[in-house]
Amino acid sequence: MHKFNQSYQKPKLIRCFLAIELPAEIKSDIDHYLAGLKKFSPSIRWTRSTNIHITLKFLGDIETEILSKVTSALISISEIFKPFTISIAGSGVFPGEKNPRVIWLGIKSDIDNMFYKNYQWIENKLGLLGFEKERRKFSPHLTIGRIKHPQNMTNLFDYMKEKPFPEKQFLVNEIVLMQSILKPSGAEYTMLHKFS
Repeated sequence: MHKFNQSYQKPKLIRCFLAIELPAEIKSDIDHYLAGLKKFSPSIRWTRSTNIHITLKFLGDIETEILSKVTSALISISEIFKPFTISIAGSGVFPGEKNPRVIWLGIKSDIDNMFYKNYQWIENKLGLLGFEKERRKFSPHLTIGRIKHPQNMTNLFDYMKEKPFPEKQFLVNEIVLMQSILKPSGAEYTMLHKFS
């Protein structure tokens, strides 16, 4: 009969993702825009502006050893890409107004589409480490609200069409590796690494 080895411990898993952080002034603009939306539907779970970011790749719960390999694989991004600009503009809902689940702000890349090229490079690099490539079409956006229960939101959608989020452009000069800790109050994010 084998005895259970009490000294064995499961490897620590870290829930993390790669993202682009937003400048403070744009987060402030989003706060102002959200204030206008909240009066129409207080039951929607609105995202705190401090937590709003552009997700490039969700890595899931991974071991620290794999995390180290991810960092090493992406460190050369600064040699491949220069800073690029993207714009945040417009708003909408996924999957549609008949069955809305997510309220979002749109993202537009620069004319050279460097944002998409960065994304593809990251996908390929992480694919070599065994991370599954995203099957869905690349559709960058900012999630600003989540709808848990069906409700009539005609007034909210009309307001969003009449007053879409005004276009704001900013320079992207780094990508961040973030840890996500799930708590009853919502997810809390901690930066683990910056890739210039």
